[in-house]
Amino acid sequence: MATDIIGELSFGDSFRMLETGEENQYIKDMQSVAQAGGVRVTFPFLLQLSKLVNIPVISDAVANQERLIGYADQSIKRHQKLAQDNGDEMKSTLFSKLYNQVSDGNLSFIEVRDNAVGYIVAGSDTTASATFQKFDECQQLTIMKANSLTYLVWLLCRHPEVRDILVAELRSLPSNFNYEQVKSLKYLGYVIEETLRLYPAAPAGLPRLVPSGGAELGGYYLPADTVVSTQAWSLHRDPRVFSNPLKFDPGRWEHATKAMKESLLTFGGGSRVCLGVHLARMELRLAAVHFFLAFPEATMSSEEGFTDDDMEPEMYFLLKPASHSKLIALLGAIVSYIVAVSILRALRPGLRQIPGPWIARFSPIWRVMFVWNGNAHERYRDLHAKYGPIVRTAPNVVDISDPSAMFTIYGIGSKFLKSAFYHTLSMAYEGKNMPSMFSTTDPEEHKALKRPVAQKFSMSSIRTLEYLVDPCSQIFTDAMLEMQGQVVDLGTWVQWYAFDVIGAISFARRFGFMEERKDIKGMIAGIDFGLVYVGRVGQVPSLHPFLLGNLALRRAFSKLVPVSRDPIATSTKMVLEGIKEYDAEEADTAHRRDFLAYLRQQQKSTGTIMSTWKLMNHLMNNLLAGSDTTAISLRAVFYYLLKNKHAYQTLQHEIDKADRDGKLSPVVQYSESLELEYLQLCIKEAMRMHPGVSYPLERIVPEGGVELCGVQLPAGTIVGMNAAVIHRNYEIFGEDADEFRPERWLCPEEQAKSMDRHLLTFGAGARTCIGKNISIMEVGKFVPQILRQFDLEWASSEPEWTVKTFWFAKQSGLLVRFSPRAAASGQGT
Repeated sequence: MATDIIGELSFGDSFRMLETGEENQYIKDMQSVAQAGGVRVTFPFLLQLSKLVNIPVISDAVANQERLIGYADQSIKRHQKLAQDNGDEMKSTLFSKLYNQVSDGNLSFIEVRDNAVGYIVAGSDTTASATFQKFDECQQLTIMKANSLTYLVWLLCRHPEVRDILVAELRSLPSNFNYEQVKSLKYLGYVIEETLRLYPAAPAGLPRLVPSGGAELGGYYLPADTVVSTQAWSLHRDPRVFSNPLKFDPGRWEHATKAMKESLLTFGGGSRVCLGVHLARMELRLAAVHFFLAFPEATMSSEEGFTDDDMEPEMYFLLKPASHSKLIALLGAIVSYIVAVSILRALRPGLRQIPGPWIARFSPIWRVMFVWNGNAHERYRDLHAKYGPIVRTAPNVVDISDPSAMFTIYGIGSKFLKSAFYHTLSMAYEGKNMPSMFSTTDPEEHKALKRPVAQKFSMSSIRTLEYLVDPCSQIFTDAMLEMQGQVVDLGTWVQWYAFDVIGAISFARRFGFMEERKDIKGMIAGIDFGLVYVGRVGQVPSLHPFLLGNLALRRAFSKLVPVSRDPIATSTKMVLEGIKEYDAEEADTAHRRDFLAYLRQQQKSTGTIMSTWKLMNHLMNNLLAGSDTTAISLRAVFYYLLKNKHAYQTLQHEIDKADRDGKLSPVVQYSESLELEYLQLCIKEAMRMHPGVSYPLERIVPEGGVELCGVQLPAGTIVGMNAAVIHRNYEIFGEDADEFRPERWLCPEEQAKSMDRHLLTFGAGARTCIGKNISIMEVGKFVPQILRQFDLEWASSEPEWTVKTFWFAKQSGLLVRFSPRAAASGQGT
């Protein structure tokens, strides 16, 4: 019926299916194309794969589509002849309106043909997608296909109480009614809306691509180019919107709510709503009126025993399972596609000539295995030693060790954006992912987040926080005096120290790690688990939204595995407690200079209200990222000093002399540490030898591509440089770059500047770690304080420490004995 109506409206002549009671070849072709369309929407890559491998459902549809186009061509020629024969008496049709645009110069012949095919297929499919057979003398109805018109008739036949109300309304029409009168029938409108709600023409979803910059939907961050879709079938049956959603109840539309209207996606939504929506509704109204005026008591034949299952719609890949043979063929096609895509990726122009492990060309899984054991800092150095300055480590990832590339990738003004790896470092608050200054890949968002706090992270501002750091140093030294002669896990203690400092400068109160001598609320263990996750899953960041990027899964997992309890929840509670305490004591907080006080006082001075979300973002950044970098640097300084007797003694002599000369306060001040030249050399050298982050800092090649290491890399390629590799470069740091030698920095000024420029300890360019000054101040104050008061000796039975790299290169096994020593000035012990 619907197809005959479309033929009449389109070309002024029906397909005569109601007359013959049979489907012609056109209908069969249209069904084939529609079925293939379902496959192509769900698996769009199969269209490309079908050019290499025969996929029957695709190849048949292509042939059938060609016949449809041929039918449109024939219709155009037939219409041309009718126009010549009938002139002004030519019947006005949709096609005639299109064809007239050709003579006006608005459309080409090809555009007319394409539109003709489009509205024939779409128009008949959305309205009915099938036909009825003839009605016999007993007025029995046999349902042939699932479609909107079929469902309308079927539902009314199954619900005679609704049918009778509708028929009573239809009988109010005059005998010579027109469409405007039909359109005014309210109950008919309710029946149609309810039918389309229960059985939408396209229930399987309306796929859309997430735009550039990504988007947050339902509390989850989705990267750009992710395919998202809303399922009309489930949305239309949402009990939160539609009470008793499975019931056929047209009356519900008499008092339709805004939510009900907005939830209907029968014909799509927004600017891309189906162009033929009004035509489809007109057909439904007119067909229903004529049918139920002719058959007012139409019902289901009892012996047929129709059920909901009998009317199961043929919506491919959503509602009707394929046969086993088709399923096997489809799975085979998918596997073939994966293999084909892997080969195409491996042979991608611009990358195929780059050396590297052969398997890395085909799959990013190699990178997961590469970092899995936590020795990436060593393996990346070995990788470049074997393959050279540019190495392909995944189908679309290249790691570079050529120092000259550093400024192109990370320099000020660089258009290389952070990769999706950083999404795995996002935080969460109130059930939503919360990009931070570090994790966001959007430069504008980064600027917006950085702007309110940039001044507070300047060195001049950080130095005003020393009074909050000094008590932490005193607590540490008191504890070491108590444990003198014992084996102390210095690595653990400097982590506690760094955490307490972060608490002090963020909230003007320590968390109590050193005083309680334990991991408060499992924060450190939680962060360590998170780093393992980031280090491994970040190699294939597309997995993140399906793992801990899914906030519900993250909460469930933290409950199941206590040791990996989500540190985000703990840090959120700590921050909220700090904010609550500050606000409760607001009258006595004018003297405070900590970060929370700064942000609150800035609000007062500017009159700009900072949302709780932004306040949480800045303070949680400090908690989650502020301790590890400092602790790693402190471990590195003490480790290399303990392993290098000459450097240890030289530094201790420098500290003793400054102490004797009265140049050091009881608690060493940062300004005083800057005057200790050898101390600064030792700190810089230790950070060179052991950078806190020992993964490549990934960036995306911008539009237009770039030439690096003599290779033209296409746009979209992910490139990265690893501090653990760059810092051991012989050309920059000398042939003894693998050795700890602070004196290397006592070189000609230009050479020293060159080495400085090639340090990636805190990143580089516009995305340099904003908290670097906090770490530099802590290390500069802490090291001379300890070496002035104590002699340290290696106390582990193992000759070396252990390093596990999962983003951060965290050390363990730094076991030391502390022995008090008399300070030169007598101010020590």
